[in-house]
Amino acid sequence: MHNDKIIGIVIFSWAVCYNNIINLYMDMKGTLSAEKVPFTKEKSILNDIAQETKDKPGYGNLTEEELMEKVETILLERIKNGDKKAYFQLGLFYYEQDMFEKARTYFERSKDFDYQSLYMLSCMLYDGIGGDADEKCAVEYLKKIAHSDSRQTQHIKRAAQFNLGRAFFEGYGVGRQSDEEAERYWLMAADDGNPKASILAQTILGMYYSRADTQDLKKAFFWHSEACGNGSIESQGKFLHNNMFKINVPR
Repeated sequence: MHNDKIIGIVIFSWAVCYNNIINLYMDMKGTLSAEKVPFTKEKSILNDIAQETKDKPGYGNLTEEELMEKVETILLERIKNGDKKAYFQLGLFYYEQDMFEKARTYFERSKDFDYQSLYMLSCMLYDGIGGDADEKCAVEYLKKIAHSDSRQTQHIKRAAQFNLGRAFFEGYGVGRQSDEEAERYWLMAADDGNPKASILAQTILGMYYSRADTQDLKKAFFWHSEACGNGSIESQGKFLHNNMFKINVPR
């Protein structure tokens, strides 16, 4: 590959990454997005139900809408038969179909025995998805997850901590805005750069320590380095930006 093509690719990649950085930094001044949890296991279960349904004799030519109706019916039947896990699965099914009111209903019904439902409900309450917003209630639910020792919260705990940091940073549902509490929860969520922790928290900390009010370039460099190593596109863009413009970081 010619040098000019390589340079072109590098410049294009930098432009995309740096645009993400600018957008994320601007978001910090306004509204941050909630941490998204993939719920890979549950989505796999939903896909398996859909595939098993499609493989049944006479069901091969179902439209997408008809297939979704079959999946919904199966999950409702499981709930009727006492399968508690099906509540969250149905809520997630509705959420993925953008049927937010129904999703919120089933997360609400199962919040007392399913931490995943509690997490999703907290996000919907905070952002007013599928109904009225209730930031105070959302924060209460997030704290239950963030400070829980239950094994059932291990895959959502860091995300809950990130979202609590977001709440304190924005000042909603927490009594008063607090950069210090936001920083504390983001540090908990980032977990010393653990790749299985909240990579978004690691990236946000890099941004947080780059702000004029909370500037600490050594910490900013550390957290962007950790997030970059864990696959954060935004932090990779920040590193590329710093190198191209020779921004020095204190040692």
